[in-house]
Amino acid sequence: MINKIPQFVFVVCVFLSTPYFLHAENNPPEIQEVTLELRTLSVSMAQKNLIQFLEKSDGYFVYQNPRSVAGYVPLNVSLETIFAAAAKEGYVRSRNVTNQNPTERINDLTLQLKAKEKQLSDVNKVLADSNLEETLEVEQELNNIRENIDALRGELQFLRERASLKKIIFYFESTGSAPQPRDYESFSWLDKMNIPSLIERFQ
Repeated sequence: MINKIPQFVFVVCVFLSTPYFLHAENNPPEIQEVTLELRTLSVSMAQKNLIQFLEKSDGYFVYQNPRSVAGYVPLNVSLETIFAAAAKEGYVRSRNVTNQNPTERINDLTLQLKAKEKQLSDVNKVLADSNLEETLEVEQELNNIRENIDALRGELQFLRERASLKKIIFYFESTGSAPQPRDYESFSWLDKMNIPSLIERFQ
């Protein structure tokens, strides 16, 4: 019984020392990105319709150029709905779905942020006891730390918000103009035969 107590205490200590943000129930959903390539008769019309699709799905588009449109939709918009919207605008040549779990990156950023915040607190204490010459150096260090903290917080916020949305990128290729009806009136060989002259010869 005496030999088992240290083992039990060790297990409990390991569990309690695990950061709360590593627990599975707090892990964010995977980041999903959907890429589709379309061939369409009118790229401009297809882009307009798919931007409307993004907005009607409670999403938004982030950029548009002559060859592509990218945007975001909520996670509850199914892949089937996205594929169907693309298929209405032309022939879908390819589609690709990738998933990325941001948990490891979020945990890493969180640890970095805590370390920087502690460093900021330590440098503030040094600042209180420094002379004028040292103060300038310490304030520069404080500014650097604050910038690092802002950057870490910004990336954390981006990852958490990004995990609540699907990213969609549509690529477009024009199929060209619609087939034109053949002009059967322009037969050059008939012009060479001089039809009026032939008619006169047989009258």
